[in-house]
Amino acid sequence: MMDTILISYRTEFKIDQLRDWTKQTTEDFQGKKIKYYFNNEAARLTYYPLDRKLFVECSLPKIVFGNNYSMLESTDDTYKTLQKRIAIITHDKIEIEYPGFASIHKIDGCYNFHTPDQVDSYLNYFSNLPLPYHGLPITFADKTVTWPGKSQGLKFYDKYTESKQNPKARNMLRMELRLQHQKEFRKLLNKPKDEQILLNHITFDFIKDLLRDKLKEFFGTNEPIEKKDIDIFLDNFKPAKAAQLYGFIASKQDGHNIYFPQKTLARYRKDLKSINYGCTLKPLQIK
Repeated sequence: MMDTILISYRTEFKIDQLRDWTKQTTEDFQGKKIKYYFNNEAARLTYYPLDRKLFVECSLPKIVFGNNYSMLESTDDTYKTLQKRIAIITHDKIEIEYPGFASIHKIDGCYNFHTPDQVDSYLNYFSNLPLPYHGLPITFADKTVTWPGKSQGLKFYDKYTESKQNPKARNMLRMELRLQHQKEFRKLLNKPKDEQILLNHITFDFIKDLLRDKLKEFFGTNEPIEKKDIDIFLDNFKPAKAAQLYGFIASKQDGHNIYFPQKTLARYRKDLKSINYGCTLKPLQIK
C-alpha cells in the first residue's frame, strides 16, 4: 500500500560519520548553504548540518523485498527493516530513530490490480477522463496516465513495462496516489494546523480509503455501454445536454485542444460517469 516516502529527523552527526558522504556547498544572498548526501539504490539520504536535519527518501518495497512491485503487509515490520537497512548501507555509521516517529513530507500510496490482457484497455479508458481541479490527464509514450498536482497527484501505469518486463509484474495495473506537504496531510487527517504529522499517522487503512475514493471518480454503474455516442446521450439526457456532451467528446477525439473551465469539466465528467460512458471494463476494486 506504500511505495516511496520522504521523511525527516532532527539530529546531529559528527564529521567522521559523514566521511563517505558527498559534500555540496552553495551560496546565495542568505549566505553559504552546506549539505551532505549519500545515494544508494535502496535510499537517498541528505543531511543539512546547519539545520541539523536529515532527510530519508526511499522505496519501501525495495527496502523490504528488493523490488518495487510487491505489496507491503505490515507498517511496523517495514519501518524496523528500514531502520536496520539504513545502518547497513552506511556501514553502521548512521543510525536513525524508528521511522514511524519521523516527520512525513511525501508518500506514494499504491495498489496493484491483476488485469489479464486488459492493462492497455484500462489505461486508454482513464486517458479520456478529467478529474476535478486537475482537468484532463497527461498520457506518456509508455501509456502512463497521470493527473499531476502540487499536493496530490494520481497516476495509473503498466507495472510490467515500468519494471522492464519483469515476469512477476505481467498483467499488473498500478494505481499510485502521491501525497505531499504537511499542510495536505493535516487537512486529510483533520489535524490542527500547528500539529506535526508523523509517518505513524499514515496507516494502510488511511491509504486504502483514499485510493477507494479516487476510484469512485472513474466508475459509475456496472452496465457496459455499446450504443453510438449520440444515441447514448439522447437516451439518458435532454437534447441540449446530449448535444453538449457529444460536442465535448468529439473535441477530445478529434485532438482539438479546446479549453473548458474546471467546473464545466467536473460537470461533464460527473454526467459521463453516471451512465458509465465509454467503459466496458469491470470496475476496479481494492480489497
